[in-house]
Amino acid sequence: MDQIVDNHIKELEKIFEYKQNVDLFKGCVIWFEYFETHKIFFATLFKSTSTFSFRKKLLAFIINDLEKKLDASSAKDKQIDEDIILKFSGMAIVGIMESYVLGELTGDTETVAKQVGQLVKKIFSQ
Repeated sequence: MDQIVDNHIKELEKIFEYKQNVDLFKGCVIWFEYFETHKIFFATLFKSTSTFSFRKKLLAFIINDLEKKLDASSAKDKQIDEDIILKFSGMAIVGIMESYVLGELTGDTETVAKQVGQLVKKIFSQ
């Protein structure tokens, strides 16, 4: 199972590299489309009681992605530690992704992805 998860993380890394050349909202759509394509696999992981390894790897990946987008000065201006911003945002995205693949959210892939992108933009720009 760990090897399959690692393979998905590698695919997400490729998507991350591609996302560097598109705007935030398009990048979010690409991200959610990947999860939509592999929805059964991810839903199974999120439903499983032994998903700790998967969640930990996914969270680390998302935080790494967010860290590259975070404007360090915005964290200093708010007097909020950068690690708190990254962890908060990363956990939120993992939670939304879980709810999305489990069918707990309404809206199509693009709508959900764009809303997540708007939230990330708000958090990182204030």
